[in-house]
Amino acid sequence: MPIPVSIIICTRNRDEHLHDTLRSIDRLSVPDSLAPTLVVVDNGSTDTTQEVLHDPPVTGMPVRSTVEPQTGASRARNTALQMANGQILLWLDDDVRAPRDWLYCMTRPILEDKADAVGGKVVIPPRLRRSWMEPFHRASLAATENLSSGEPRSIISANMAFSQSVLDTVPGFDPELGPGELGTMEDVLFSWQLQTGGHETKMVTEAAVEHHFERRRLTRKAFVQSAIDRGRSLAYIRYHWLHETVADRTHRHSAHQVWRHPYFVLAKRSFDRAVQWCSHRLRCSQAPISKKEFWTIMNSRSLRQHFREKMRPRNYSKKGLDKVHGEPLT
Repeated sequence: MPIPVSIIICTRNRDEHLHDTLRSIDRLSVPDSLAPTLVVVDNGSTDTTQEVLHDPPVTGMPVRSTVEPQTGASRARNTALQMANGQILLWLDDDVRAPRDWLYCMTRPILEDKADAVGGKVVIPPRLRRSWMEPFHRASLAATENLSSGEPRSIISANMAFSQSVLDTVPGFDPELGPGELGTMEDVLFSWQLQTGGHETKMVTEAAVEHHFERRRLTRKAFVQSAIDRGRSLAYIRYHWLHETVADRTHRHSAHQVWRHPYFVLAKRSFDRAVQWCSHRLRCSQAPISKKEFWTIMNSRSLRQHFREKMRPRNYSKKGLDKVHGEPLT
């Protein structure tokens, strides 16, 4: 009897990208031992996504789709979890292209009991690569070259899979994180929770998917927004899940350390950012942003977001696997 598996895509207003992603799924080589079903959740698209899903270019497997009208990638993911009945749940973003052997490579470690969850390799296609790109640029575009090839600290939703059984430990994705909310890292928190719950994660280096993002993500504005999103999301995780304090963030251990007062730290980071931007421009670099400025923006926004979050009760017990306050994971 073939093992049921679910391939899950959550999408919003990317009709053309979605169509090409679905075509790559239709070209997958399906092992005789697997019985895949495609599950697509439309997170309230206003373009022609519903037309694409009405007649999807997928003939080799059943397709199930639904609409999650409440904005937020995590909410769409949690809706997908309610629909999917596969023994293994495989995830792709709506703008990636999977190679023919993707299904076999991503399920093998789980079926062989070598891992409970796996992260797959994500690469940037040649047409979107730029000579000025550094590893941090590529990482902000979901490339996985910085992740460990053994047991990664985190796995990302653009290409990941996990056993349905892990949901008994971690029931879903935090709806306060991810696109549509704080911007990102809902998959990172989920994978950290899996590891905290005793589940083993592995990296699959074969069958890399290509990330065909929109060209506007190569602009300075997009990289600045990426730094902001990462900073805000990291602050949420550090406050609610890791239970860090403002003192942990600024390393202020005494009232006499005026230079480590949070507002002084924020002022210094604003000054640093201006200097870094000017220095970057003077060097006439082709890159839209330097690594130093990216990290300064991220850390500044993270501290600002921490001020907001600390006005609320913590949503988790320290390194908890389910929420005790706020919008639930399911």
